[in-house]
Formats: sequence, C-alpha cells, structure tokens
Amino acid sequence: KFVYDETLKEKNGFPLSFCVNHSIESKYGPIVRYSSDQEILDYKYRQKFNLSILINSLFLNAIWKKINESLKNEFYIRIDNLFQIEGLEDIKNFLIKSYAFFQKKDYVSSIHLLIPYIEETIRIIIRKSGNVDNVLKTQKTAFFRKIEFGGLIENEIVKSLIDENLLETIDIFLLREDQSNLRNLLCHGLISEKECSEFNNTYLFYILFKLIFI
Repeated sequence: KFVYDETLKEKNGFPLSFCVNHSIESKYGPIVRYSSDQEILDYKYRQKFNLSILINSLFLNAIWKKINESLKNEFYIRIDNLFQIEGLEDIKNFLIKSYAFFQKKDYVSSIHLLIPYIEETIRIIIRKSGNVDNVLKTQKTAFFRKIEFGGLIENEIVKSLIDENLLETIDIFLLREDQSNLRNLLCHGLISEKECSEFNNTYLFYILFKLIFI
C-alpha cells in the first residue's frame, strides 16, 4: 500500500508523466501497451514496487553473507533443517540441491531449480490447509494442477492463507510481463545469465523461506 500511495503522490505532483502512453518492449519485441489512466498508474506502481525489490535484494544479500560468514557450517545445517519441515518431502532434495548450487555460486543452476518449487510450495500450503477443493470451486478447471500460477496467487482463498504483500512481490517479481517476469522467462527458455544473478537468487530464497514458515 505504501508503494501505491507513493505512486499516487507522484501522479499528483507530475501528472504529465502519467498521461503519456507506455509501450513495453523486450529484446524479442513489443510486450504490451498502456494507454488508459488506470493502466499507466498500475504500471508505474509495479515499476516502483519492482525497483524496491531490486534495492532490497542488495541489502538482503549483504545481510545473508554476514550471517553465513558468522555461522559458517551451522548456517548450512540450519538451512538443511528448514527443508526437512513436514510437507516438503517430495521437493526437499530439489531445494537442497538448489541451495548447494547457490553456495557454489552456480546461480544459473540454482535459479532453474528454485523458481518452479516456489510455485509448488504455494500449492503445498493450500493442500496442508485443506483448501484444495475450495480453491477449485473458484476456478474454471476440475484439476488442481491445471490452475495457472497467476490464477493461483490471485485466488481469494490463497490470499487468506498468504500475506498479501508477499503475494504481490511474487506476482511482480516472477509473473508480470512488464517487470522482472523471471518465472515466465525461465519456463520459456528466455532467461539470461544476467537475470540469474546472485541478488535475484538471494531474494528468491528469501521468498521461499517466508513461504515455508507459513
């Protein structure tokens, strides 16, 4: 909400910048075009939110390194213990391998294992809460696995289970085509080595740990 309020203040202070049509492109060509006032406001909000994620990832990475240096092997043991939490049995080996790649600075391998299992962790939260059938009732499919990631995090029942700010972070960082869009870039083989950075990996682990503690 804070970021949205700040975007509104910016609109009131510099209204002309919110009147110009915005065409978003990637190196592969045009992605989307925004022309209405609300579309431009929402885009500016997501842009500001995404920037805050990138800035926070720098601080988070520095803190992560300090903790790792002070705890050394104990830190790795604590991370490994975290992945033993009930409900993660089917994916824990992938999470452990992803973190091992991260520790070895193989950020490309790490992020390729990490992103899909952030989505799976959300599905595990829904299953553990006993809300699979309730979520399905609000979707246009009869099968839980057929619900797309975007539809999953926009579901009102899921919003009651997971912090709204965390869901917004996941949406903007992983799914929004006009922002980082890491999940979709990875799934379609379009993610660059630069986007598999240490900072992006660190922030993704931060998201994963917050989901695991729910």
